Formats: sequence, structure tokens, C-alpha cells
Amino acid sequence: MSAGEYKTIVAETGADSADLLPLITGEIKVISGSGTLLGYPLQKMSSWRRRQLLQQIGILSRIDPATSDATVSEFLALPLRIAGVAPSQINSRIRSILNNLELILQTHQPLLALSPAQLRMAALAQALIKSPRLIIAELRNDQFDNQITIPILQRQSTHGAAVLTMSDSEPSPIHPDTTNYREIEYNVAL
Repeated sequence: MSAGEYKTIVAETGADSADLLPLITGEIKVISGSGTLLGYPLQKMSSWRRRQLLQQIGILSRIDPATSDATVSEFLALPLRIAGVAPSQINSRIRSILNNLELILQTHQPLLALSPAQLRMAALAQALIKSPRLIIAELRNDQFDNQITIPILQRQSTHGAAVLTMSDSEPSPIHPDTTNYREIEYNVAL
């Protein structure tokens, strides 16, 4: 993918699309074939280079608020802390992303107190807070993602980010480019 591209991978429910993120993070290793992440080969990538590149990626996935006692602010700050953003800049970045997405969330609220729609928007804000070069989004087959999340992701691609979405259903007409996941093959070693 190149900057500004928006693509969708469609996989059947239960397919191995769940392997894509662990491949990128290095939790599972590529043992044959080839692949690159932001121009670097996955098979030969050092852990240092992988950490550097992961700072340029925003990941939107499904989160379970019951697994975290974090507040909205702590949740949004996590990728910034990992990326080494100065503590003095974290609060302004949080306010900025919430304003840009026109979100009204109390930053001191625990994730457990959020509605499903608010939780999804908090996850989207977390994925975009670092102004990533590549956004990987696991889409849900529901009206909220079709009407809210997808247009926001498409807007990010018009600003130069590469956007790769993963879905378990055929895309709606607003998905401009689709790759059927069943046609993508790779071998992994745990």
C-alpha cells in the first residue's frame, strides 16, 4: 500500500485475518513468502526497527472495557507514552484528537462507563492520536461503523495515511477497494 490508499480485506468469520496484526507486531513470524512493513522486509526486521515502525501505525480493534479499569484519558495516552511523547504534550494531544473527531467524552470517565458507540469512538481516537502513516482497522458489520468510522478513516486516507480495513463481510459501496482475504496466502510459525 502507498500513502493515501484505502483498501479492505474481506475474510470469512473465523478466517485467519486475526493473524495479520500478530504478523505486524512480530508475535508470529513469517517463515516463507515475503512481506514489507512501511518499506522494511518483515522476515529480516530487527525488534528495534519493528518498535520504531509500530510507532507510525494506528490500530483500531475491538476492545472489551471489562478487561480494563483505565479512564478515557489513560486509554488515549497509552500509545503516546509508548511512543515516548513528553508528558507535557500528552494532554494537549488528547484534547486535540477529541476536538478533531468532535467527541464529547469526559476524560476522567472509566471505559466501563462508556456506551458501545462511545467506546468505539474512544478506540478510533486512540488509533489516530499519533497521526499514523498506516492505519489498520478491524471493522464491525454494523451501522455505526458504516456511517461513522469508515468516513473518518477515508478522510485520513485523503490526508496521506494508508488505511487497511479488515471485515468479515462483503464491503458496502463506500469501500472503494477490496481484496478477498482467501486469496492471500502466508505461512506462520508460532
